[in-house]
Amino acid sequence: MNYAWCCDTTDTTHSVTLVSTNIYNCPSKPVTHQLNEPPIINIDFNVTDAECSYNNGSITVSATGGFSQPTSTFTYTWGSPITSNVNNQTQDSLYFGRYIVSVTDAWDCQVSDTVFIENFGATVVAMFDTLSFQDSYNAPATISFTNMSIDANNYIWYFNNTNQLGLYVDFTDILTRSLWNPTYTFNPKYQLPGGAKIDTVDNPTFTYDDGGDFWVFLIAISEYGCVDTMLYKKIHVEYLPIIEVPNVFTPNGDTYNDLFTIKVKSLETFSGVIFNRWGHKVYEWNDPADAGWDGKVNGGSLASPGTYYYMINGVGKDGTQFGPNTDNCEKCKGFLQLIRD
Repeated sequence: MNYAWCCDTTDTTHSVTLVSTNIYNCPSKPVTHQLNEPPIINIDFNVTDAECSYNNGSITVSATGGFSQPTSTFTYTWGSPITSNVNNQTQDSLYFGRYIVSVTDAWDCQVSDTVFIENFGATVVAMFDTLSFQDSYNAPATISFTNMSIDANNYIWYFNNTNQLGLYVDFTDILTRSLWNPTYTFNPKYQLPGGAKIDTVDNPTFTYDDGGDFWVFLIAISEYGCVDTMLYKKIHVEYLPIIEVPNVFTPNGDTYNDLFTIKVKSLETFSGVIFNRWGHKVYEWNDPADAGWDGKVNGGSLASPGTYYYMINGVGKDGTQFGPNTDNCEKCKGFLQLIRD
């Protein structure tokens, strides 16, 4: 017995005919069957691209064709870098990059495809020149800031003019984008120490009126609303030379106001001398931070209550000279009262 098969070459429906022949070469009646091949599985993607290098992209995959009956569904399997919910039809919270998905129909026919998530506005970098800054400035110090940010077109600068450090910034509603007409909504929420100033120019100038250690905070925003920040905490400004002199003290041993002390800021050198009403020196010192007159005559006997006179000389860290005969220091000479009651 011999058998002869014959089939056509169409893509989706095949007609198969079988004819058998006996030893006498007599053919049998042909037997024909129709074999139906399912359509090819087609994969379509709905992609939302990522923005600002955040994981805000998404992909939804849909399939047609194959052996997909009304009572059966396709199975979706995602490859690396997706490691969780790998069988979901929609994947979100995705970074930009390449993703692979395999689709399987009810009869285990499978196809795979690759999809890409693009990234928009990823290169924004907040940066300003710090190499030109001095190690220290003298108050009042006016400093110009050179903006070196990359791919940004809007800026917000924060300057603090106090000695407090600390900053909190939160960003919401960063972006609403269409590819050809990008727009953004930028709503910063900020909590700043007292004395903080805000500027929005590209290259601002700021004046530090007093001494201390200060920070500068820059927010750079791209045309897509992508945000980057830079915080610099190393601006040191020396205080204006200050001399503060009290006019009375009470060296009676009660631990309150027992020393006549002078408070100074930003002085490089200092010297002071106290005289009685007859011009005799009763005390002299060269370090206002650690010294003060205790009401004794050159460290010996108790000085009498009454009026005494002082003179102070000094040089500020900015080189300014202070003394009884200079016009810039009213407190460099004067009188004080010693009270013992």
